[in-house]
Amino acid sequence: MFRFDDEYRKSVQEAWARFALGGKIGETLLRDEILGSWKRSKSYGVDPRGIKPAVCGEDGIAARIAENIELVRVGRPYMERLYSIVAGSGFYLMLSDRNGIVLDLIGDEDIIREGSKKTNLVVGADRSESYAGTNAIGTCLATGQAIQIWGDEHYIEAHRIYACSGGPIKGENGDIIGCLNLTGLADKVHIHTLGMVLSAVDGISKEHELRRAYAQVRQLNSQAENIIAKLDGPRHSHSLAGRAGSFSATFTFDDIIGGADCLRQAIELGKRAAAGDSTILILGESGTGKELFAQAIHNASHYAKGPFVAINCGALPGSLIESELFGYEAGAFTGASKNGNPGKFELADAGTIFLDEIGDMPLATQASMLRVIQTREVVRIGGRISKRLDVRIIAATNQDLAGKVADKSFREDLYYRLNVISIPVPPLRGRKEDIRLLADRFLQTKGAGGTKSGGLSAEAYRLLMGHDWPGNVRELENAIERAVGVSGGGMIGPQHLPEAIARQKGHEAGAIAPAAFPAAHAAADINIEELNQAAIRAALRQTSGNVQKAAALLGISRRTLYRKIEKYSLRPYRENPSATAHRPICPVTLSGI
Repeated sequence: MFRFDDEYRKSVQEAWARFALGGKIGETLLRDEILGSWKRSKSYGVDPRGIKPAVCGEDGIAARIAENIELVRVGRPYMERLYSIVAGSGFYLMLSDRNGIVLDLIGDEDIIREGSKKTNLVVGADRSESYAGTNAIGTCLATGQAIQIWGDEHYIEAHRIYACSGGPIKGENGDIIGCLNLTGLADKVHIHTLGMVLSAVDGISKEHELRRAYAQVRQLNSQAENIIAKLDGPRHSHSLAGRAGSFSATFTFDDIIGGADCLRQAIELGKRAAAGDSTILILGESGTGKELFAQAIHNASHYAKGPFVAINCGALPGSLIESELFGYEAGAFTGASKNGNPGKFELADAGTIFLDEIGDMPLATQASMLRVIQTREVVRIGGRISKRLDVRIIAATNQDLAGKVADKSFREDLYYRLNVISIPVPPLRGRKEDIRLLADRFLQTKGAGGTKSGGLSAEAYRLLMGHDWPGNVRELENAIERAVGVSGGGMIGPQHLPEAIARQKGHEAGAIAPAAFPAAHAAADINIEELNQAAIRAALRQTSGNVQKAAALLGISRRTLYRKIEKYSLRPYRENPSATAHRPICPVTLSGI
């Protein structure tokens, strides 16, 4: 596994003792960007052996999130997907605003719990260099560049057990609007972690800008709204706004792959339910494809020409979910838009609203939700006038709602309002005959940096069939995408599959010695030398062969990179720069860390 060598680490430790504690730096191998951050940290008066208690109050957190609500909406799914790769390995992700204030946080509970005690690891914490010293979020925002900071390079002593990787999220005109960070214990992080983060950052930046453009389209002036209203009623303007806002469903029942009886029964039930207006509750484990079913139902219904609006009820803070669902009037709360904002129910008028993870909805919001379902009317927060809606409601959960009703964490009356037609989506382990069909489809559609697969070996298929798939279809999709990347386009064998799949009882992958990859790394099972080579090739391709820029992306010195190029007999990669401008530095975006 790649690490800064002992010589560099010792030099960093000595430099920190001299500079942070004494004020003089002396000769050091310290990277220039780290030294610059240390100097800024010292100038801010950051205590290298203490933690500044800089956390926004509850009102301040709500205001920050409201101000950056689109960033939170867009960023959360990318955070969840990235976390699904590293879950259980001692990692957490943070999303910050442009000033370094943490807006969202997910990760392993034990490391977050420990971090909250020692390093202010909470939503609302200030991770700018002026408070947290050298760290991936603060230093990324200070320099405007992606960075990976290893253990002893942190300025504050309590942070030095971690390694963190951060990338800047950019908005209109290339301005930085936030930062995404992935942190773990220093001995569990790999140089590829930064590549994974940058891939997610690229997606967040592009989707955020696309949504901003759609939002501008939706800002119809009052004269245009009046003309539309006269021509076809107010409902038409809502439907138009929904379509302009990219609230659409792309999947149909034809996109649901599999021939297992339990899946076919769920599809048939979904088709029958689509013909009516009843509220639908989709039940299934995480990763089974509940939203795929919801979109298919929408597209098979008479609401298909209207918008499909999805909201994850568990992805937003409780203080904001009502404003997201029901909208708000101007001045309704601190941080509210001066023009007010329609909620998801209004945007879904004449179409479908998909309430994902309904089991995570706060009790206080459940009462308001029940009223909307009963009356089909919505009142914005801070408003007085109710608006009549024609909207199809589809909810989904991976939880036992009946059990939550029994323990009083979910309203019984809301449960029965939602559970008019229930559709159980089977887990992948319950339809193993579909695994090969799904794997073959993902082989056709997945590829990192344009890589095409040479197919799956018979042993790889056997391992896929023998796995229990706790993450269901999503886990299989991630496993195939990762395997395509790390195989380099060749035949996919056991050594290219995640460790949890490749190391089943009775099978030894053989290609990797146990010492080459610690057991904590359940997200990957690949040869580290191959990983290093893949990262270097990707960085050179990203920078069109510019060794200095490639070294900066990888977080190593140019001299070190030249040594590795010689060691691996690599030639600087050159191609049309415009063709690689938006590629992630690491093509193995799902290879683990």
